[in-house]
Amino acid sequence: MKRVLPSVLLLAPLLAPALYADFDATHWRWRRTIVLPATRDVSAFALDLVLYRGLAAGQADLRILRDGVETPYVIHTLTDSSHETELRPAIVNQGLVPASGVQVTMQLERAGKHNRLRLSTGEKNFRQRVRIETADDPEHWTIARDDGYIFDFSKGDRRVSVLTVDYPVSTRRYVRATVFGWTDIHAIESAWLTLYEEHRAVRDIMATIKPTRAEEDKTHSTIVTADAGFAGLPANQIRFAVGPANFYRAVEIETSRNGQDWLYVASGVLSRTPEHEELAIDIPEHSERYTRARIYNGDDQPLPIESLTLSGFERVVTFPANASGTFWVYYGKPDARAPTYDFGRIVGEAAPVTVSLGPEQSNTLYRAPPPPKKAWSDEHPGLLYTMLGLAVAIMGYVTVRFMLKVPTV
Repeated sequence: MKRVLPSVLLLAPLLAPALYADFDATHWRWRRTIVLPATRDVSAFALDLVLYRGLAAGQADLRILRDGVETPYVIHTLTDSSHETELRPAIVNQGLVPASGVQVTMQLERAGKHNRLRLSTGEKNFRQRVRIETADDPEHWTIARDDGYIFDFSKGDRRVSVLTVDYPVSTRRYVRATVFGWTDIHAIESAWLTLYEEHRAVRDIMATIKPTRAEEDKTHSTIVTADAGFAGLPANQIRFAVGPANFYRAVEIETSRNGQDWLYVASGVLSRTPEHEELAIDIPEHSERYTRARIYNGDDQPLPIESLTLSGFERVVTFPANASGTFWVYYGKPDARAPTYDFGRIVGEAAPVTVSLGPEQSNTLYRAPPPPKKAWSDEHPGLLYTMLGLAVAIMGYVTVRFMLKVPTV
């Protein structure tokens, strides 16, 4: 979070006329007070479910006013960050292990950190367990992970494939991967090692929903659908609450504005083993009302899905609060344009003071916009059809007169 530079705050009175010139309170439906403990240089509050329900998509209609004067602000979204460094080990051995599967041994040129295996294969429609071992020399191996999985689901125009397996960070030069169940020595076409580093930002829980479910026999899949109740929640992760069971299932995620037209957004894996559990799938951020997951069961029994939790990155609104007065947040104007302020470019680095918002209030000055004016043809359908009928009759009359004047051969 950030803090305004004192020298910049002196300019606020000079900027005020330009800031509030085109704000008209009669167009904003809702408002909430900002509870300030005292006059501060910079303050901040987090967007909550009440605001998300009333704000337009993208939060373009959020405005902050102090005694009727528009106050600039900036919205910070706290996001994840990640970095992946690819290593290119030499494949020093590849073969079949009796009663186990295909095994590939890799050697790094020099010691370095790694924690992810990525494979390439031409195989389709599989789910195979993977064991990963590491060593300082090719004689003494230690199991790094014994319950990894890779899979591919291909049917018609659908394909979901995950060919990476993560394991605890290692600096050992030798890595050995065994894919159980495969008998073709050439099933593994190539292999890479990477160091995957990720910083996870705190996510807000947007909604926890008991979904509807349906079973699709054709694809051996379960479809669970969650209705958030309204559009506007910026969700980028779905967490599944699953009853007692061990499993490893491919999942496709889709979103919809109306519950009828669906858009594919991501795929992932749900898993639970005695050693590891992964019940959350990251997706590109969206704010549609409906989210559904297609869980591919193969020949296994459907999972006992209890609920879906939609989460998203926290959004923090930072604004200058160096002047006394009553501050309000206005919102609820779907056609508002996003404001542009200098504040976001001149704010400093120190943390602002966190403030709270009062309860939502109806804006007593709000006036609903008039309904869109109908086209002339919609307002006078009877007259339109009468005119069309007359035009057809006149054209018919002219055509008959013309035909009567054509000489007969």
